[in-house]
Amino acid sequence: MRILILAGAALAIAGCSVKDTEKAPDAAKPEPANILHISRGGIAYPDGDELKRHWSNYTINLIDGSQAYGWTSEDKISLPHDLFFETAGSAKVTGFALDSTFAPVQREDGSASNSPSGSPVRHFSLWASTQSRGGPWTKVFQGEAKADQRTAFTLPAPVAARWLKLTVADSWKGGAPVRLSEFEVYGSLDAKDAGAVADVTGYYSHEYGPIVLRQDGHLIHGCYNNGDGQLEGMIVGRVMRLAWYMPKEKSVGMATLVAGPDQLYGFWYRDQDRMGSPWNATRVTDPAKANVGPCAALLRR
Repeated sequence: MRILILAGAALAIAGCSVKDTEKAPDAAKPEPANILHISRGGIAYPDGDELKRHWSNYTINLIDGSQAYGWTSEDKISLPHDLFFETAGSAKVTGFALDSTFAPVQREDGSASNSPSGSPVRHFSLWASTQSRGGPWTKVFQGEAKADQRTAFTLPAPVAARWLKLTVADSWKGGAPVRLSEFEVYGSLDAKDAGAVADVTGYYSHEYGPIVLRQDGHLIHGCYNNGDGQLEGMIVGRVMRLAWYMPKEKSVGMATLVAGPDQLYGFWYRDQDRMGSPWNATRVTDPAKANVGPCAALLRR
């Protein structure tokens, strides 16, 4: 069973799932690589008021490769508003796209997801930094995105970046809430930089209970939900593709997680890779405060 799970995880991390896979390239004109996609190790940092919103409006939805969910601001957001992103390694950015289209998804009960609230992003600016999430920042583009469409932009020259800041100036209705479905970034990643394997062993806090991960090279073993859930999979660079299993519920699915310096960012999926929800967690550096219960035994093996 474990061999099958790990083999599936290895294939999924190389080829990605239906949810993770980028659009099939056109035979005559290949699409540029979206280096910010979660399957490439991209991170979309939570914005300041994120926890006040439903997960279907989280910033991480901007890098999942789907228009079913996206980012939607609070009703009384102060504009301009900054959204922050990080690529898996040093990048040369050649272009990007803002997508405010909406593709409803089918729920398990047969109904479709609700249309997003808010007005699409209109005027914006894009900033790049090679030093930190806090800058210093260099403005690389300023423009206008089309409403309810995907608008692609090409930079005059490649720009070096590791962190990106998208500053939303206004919406097509002029105020908040503001929405965006996808933010794609084109270019290339430094292979050595982006390929460095992250160290994820440790304790993580999560709203559904603590998560414990043990890393053996490229193999990942995990425990969550107070011992009721198990994780098995692989890590390449800082991207984990994991199988999760809940023995008591007899349920199984996959998860894609990206390891940041002190957090995990990603999604869990139901069977057949149907979207579950974002699965973000924060590393607990003090084991005495971890309160991991039955999962603590995983690190003692």
